[in-house]
Amino acid sequence: MQFDRPTAAEYLEQADAARRQQAFEKAVALYRTALQQEPKLAIGHFRLAECLRAMGLKSRVIYHYQVAVALAPTNADFRFKLGVALHEARRYSQALEAYNYTVKLRHDHLEARLRAAVLLLRMGKFEEGRRELRDLAGVATDASNVGEVHYRLAECTKYEAGDPHIPEMEALLAGDTMSRISRRNLHFALAKAYDDVGAFDQAFAHCRRANETEKSRFDRDAHERFVSAQIDFFSEGFFHERPAGASGSEKPVLIVGMPRSGTTLVGRILAAHPAVHSAGELIVFRQMAEQLPRLLQSRETYPTVLEGLSERTALGLSGAYIKSLSRTASSDAVRLLDDYPENFLFLGLVGLLFPRARIIHCRRDPLDTCLSVYMRRLDPMPNGDHAYGDDIEDLAFYYRQYERLMSHWRAVIPNSMLDLRYERLVADQEQEVRRIIDFAGLEWSNQCLSFHDSGGVVSTSSVWQVRQPLYRSSVGRWRHYRKYLQTLSREFAARDASER
Repeated sequence: MQFDRPTAAEYLEQADAARRQQAFEKAVALYRTALQQEPKLAIGHFRLAECLRAMGLKSRVIYHYQVAVALAPTNADFRFKLGVALHEARRYSQALEAYNYTVKLRHDHLEARLRAAVLLLRMGKFEEGRRELRDLAGVATDASNVGEVHYRLAECTKYEAGDPHIPEMEALLAGDTMSRISRRNLHFALAKAYDDVGAFDQAFAHCRRANETEKSRFDRDAHERFVSAQIDFFSEGFFHERPAGASGSEKPVLIVGMPRSGTTLVGRILAAHPAVHSAGELIVFRQMAEQLPRLLQSRETYPTVLEGLSERTALGLSGAYIKSLSRTASSDAVRLLDDYPENFLFLGLVGLLFPRARIIHCRRDPLDTCLSVYMRRLDPMPNGDHAYGDDIEDLAFYYRQYERLMSHWRAVIPNSMLDLRYERLVADQEQEVRRIIDFAGLEWSNQCLSFHDSGGVVSTSSVWQVRQPLYRSSVGRWRHYRKYLQTLSREFAARDASER
C-alpha cells in the first residue's frame, strides 16, 4: 500500500506546531523538508530563520531572511526581521537600510522607526536620531512603546531647567493607559532629566519607582555559589597543569568591571587607535560557559565541566572567539577589543583559552558605580543577569561578590591585568591614556586623546556620554543622593574598615 507524501504546506503546518512546542530541532528539519519540496516558499524561509534565531544558530539566519525578502519584497514584517538580524550581527548600515525600507513599505511600523532612530544615535548621528524620536513622540500611541520613545530621547538629551519635555513626560505618567514597561521607561527618563537639572530628590523618586515597577528577582544564593565554585575550581595550580589547547594569541584585549564603571569609555579610547579593532560587547565567554555541558555531553555544570575539555575542543573554542572578535576587522589590526564588562565573571575561562590576552579592569568609586547602575536602565540579558540592579541591597551584595572574584583572578590567572581607576582617568587624561596604550603594547597615537571625535557604533546605554570629552561631574555624584544611599555607605564603610 502506497501513501502520498505530505505536501510542502503540510510539512510547514507540522513545523509550525513543533516550533510552538519549542521542539526547535524537529521544527528545523520539517521546515527544511518543506523547502526541499518548494524552494520558493517565502514563509518557509522566514519561519526557518525565526526558528534558527530562537536556537541561537545565527550562521544561516540572515540568509533565510534574505531569501524570504527576495521572494516577498513587499512584506514589511520580513524586511523588518531581516533588519533585526543584521543589527544583531553588527552589520549596522545594512540594518538601517532594512529598517528604512520597512517604513517605506509601512509607514506606521513604529518599531522599525524606533530601531532606526536608536541606531542613528549609536552611529553618532544625533540630530537625525533626535529628530526621528521627536516625530515618534508625537505619533506613538501604543501603550507598549510610548515610554521607550521618550526614554531614548532622554538618553541623548542634556536637560536644562524649563525644558518642556519634562512636564510632557509627567503628563503621560499621570494617565492610566500605558503598560508597566512603558511607565518604567518614563520613570527612568524623568530620573535622568531631573538629575540633569539638579532636582535630585525628584530624580531619585523616579528611579526608585522605575526599579519597583518591573522588579526582577535576583538569586543571591545562586550567584554566591557560582562565584565560590569558580574560586574553588580555578586555582593557581589549575593553570599550570592545563596548558594544552591554549591559544598563544596576544590580539585579544578584554575590558572588564562593573557596569557603569567606565568600560565603554576605555573601549572608545582604545578603539580610536588605528591598530585596534573593537568588536563591542561580546557575550561569547558567557555563551561558552552555558553551552559547554551540552558540547561535552556532560552532566557537570560550569566550571567543573572543564575537567572534560580536550585540547581539540579548547582550540575550537578559542578559534571561534577570535572569529567573533575579528569578523569585521581589517587584516592589519594588532589588537582585537571586547568590552563586555561582565566578562569578569568568566576570566578563568579566558585565562585557560587565552593566557596571553590582556585584561583591563575598570574601577570606579563603589558608591558612584552602584548609584549609576540603580539610576539607569541596563539592557536586559537573556538569563536575567542584571536583576541585581533594581534593588540597593542586591547591588551591595553583587558588588561584594564582584570584588571577591576579581581579587581571586588577580592572584591566579596567567594574564597581564591593568587596574584602571575612573577618577584618575578623568583627573589626568593623558597620563592614564598613555598607561592604557602602553599596556596594550601599542605605539602612542594622539587620536586616543580625541576619542570622542572618532566614528564607530556605540552599543551601550552610554551612547551620548562617550561621544563627549571627559567630564568630572560624574565623580562624587553619589553625594547628591547621600541620604538615599545609607545602606551602601554602611556596607562599603564596613568593608574598608575590615581591610585596614
